[in-house]
Amino acid sequence: MKSEEFLTKGVIVFACYNCDHPAMVIDSRDEVATNGDGSTKYEIKMHCPRCKSTDSFILNDGSAENHSESVNAKKVPNLDKAL
Repeated sequence: MKSEEFLTKGVIVFACYNCDHPAMVIDSRDEVATNGDGSTKYEIKMHCPRCKSTDSFILNDGSAENHSESVNAKKVPNLDKAL
């Protein structure tokens, strides 16, 4: 899935670092900067619907289609698992 398609999704299959719930709800998609290749860098903030723990990652980290690992789970989200 391309980053632009991901921005319209509301849930991602991504295990919570705290309680291991299998999905996270996307709370916000904040523009952070413009990368050298012209793509927009976003901070994606999400929470667990079970325990309410929060996590975040950077979409288009430095260039298009390059994503950071999440702050708390320390894993790179698979955008193909967004619903």
